[in-house]
Order: sequence, then structure tokens, then C-alpha cells
Amino acid sequence: MSDVVEPVLELNDVSVDYAGGIRAVDGVTLTLRRGELLGLIGPNGAGKSTLIAVVLGLQAPSRGTVRLFGHPIGPRGLRDVGYVPQLPRATYPDFPASVMETVLLGRAARSGLFATVGRRDRERAGEILRLLDIDHLRDRRLGQLSGGETQRVFLAKSLAGDPRLLILDEPTTGVDTGSRREFYTTLARLNRDAGITIILTSHDVHSVTRLATRIAFMNRSIYFDGDPGEFARHPIHSDLEDFPEVELAHP
Repeated sequence: MSDVVEPVLELNDVSVDYAGGIRAVDGVTLTLRRGELLGLIGPNGAGKSTLIAVVLGLQAPSRGTVRLFGHPIGPRGLRDVGYVPQLPRATYPDFPASVMETVLLGRAARSGLFATVGRRDRERAGEILRLLDIDHLRDRRLGQLSGGETQRVFLAKSLAGDPRLLILDEPTTGVDTGSRREFYTTLARLNRDAGITIILTSHDVHSVTRLATRIAFMNRSIYFDGDPGEFARHPIHSDLEDFPEVELAHP
């Protein structure tokens, strides 16, 4: 089957149970196609991060199957996945690495963890820094950056491995409104121009609805999966008044 029609990700009846009979994910079935930007939204405790952990091979499902690029999850497929987690600023102010050194860590997905950094690795890292408009920060330490700048650095690190699938788990938490808007616009450009398939989890329903090509609303199970415009008219959307809203200009 060609890569054009082969699903990037297939979840079939996936459930995750924790100790004490807690079901974090309940019967999720979802197929992600190449080129989609999926906004995975839902309240706290909805199971979004748990589902992402399943896709990354960090959490085994209690039931169901997961296939990545047409195969069961394994090292080969995961090399084609980039991941940007939620990054509270308090966890990295003293991290002893520059922006360029941090981005080069992302090349390990391709060259191997213990491989020597080569010229092509540095060239590719430089290309990505320029793509994300942070080349001027290459020699700065992470602790010297703003929240928005730091998130761009970790996005660059994930892109350094040339992923076919990019997963971002609440990436704009704690980032100011302007930086958040710029970050979302960058994601839209990567999806549209570079053809990267993206999964974005967020509480930011209004912005993500405008950004994504597809919306999945999750609260342990998937209650909606479809077109963002249809979701905006869905009764679930009208019940989300407590979610934060950020204005987002179309990229």
C-alpha cells in the first residue's frame, strides 16, 4: 500500500485501565490520515495525555490495537514521530545547553543516540532554526528564553528528526497570548507547506477549532470526530463556555 493512502495512525477499540479500576481511555477508535492536523480536545482528566502515551509506545493499552504507519508500534515507526510535551518553565531554567545543542539532540532519532554530530546534522538544525525564525537564538541558553521562544526551540528539536507525524501535548500551556498565536500559525504552516501530519491536544477549543483540519472531542471516549466547522455547530461546542479562548488569525 502506498504512503499516500496508508493511514498514519490506527487506533481500534483502545482502552486503558489504571489500578483501582480507573478507566482513563474507553474504547477509542480513530484513524489519522496523512496531511491531517487533528485537534484532540477535551477537559482535564479526559484521557488525552494517556492516549498520546499509548501512541508513543509509553503506555500499553488494556484492550485494543494500535498501528503506526501500517505496523504495530515499535522503534522503526517511532523514529518517524516527533513529540513536543507540555513544558512547565520551572523544569528547565538551569538546563546547561544552548538552543543549537538542544535542537541537535533531536537528530538522535535519525543518527542514533551515540552517533557523532556531523556536518549534515548541523546544517539541518540550522535550516529548522531559520524555518521557525529562531536562528538568532542559536547560542542562547534555554533559561534565557521566554516561554514562547522555548516552545519554538522544542518544536525545532522535534522537527530535527524529520518526522512524518508530529504530536504536541498541550504545548502552549503558560505561554502568553501573542506567542501562542504565533506558535499556532507556525503549526498551520508546517502542516500546509511541509505536509507534516499533526496531532495537537489542547484545552484551547476556539483557537484549535480554527487551526485544525479535523477535530476529535474526547472525554475518555470520543464523542465527536469530524470537520471543525461541523464541530463549531455541534451541541458539545456550545457547552464549552469555560474553555479559554484565544483569537487566531488565519495563517
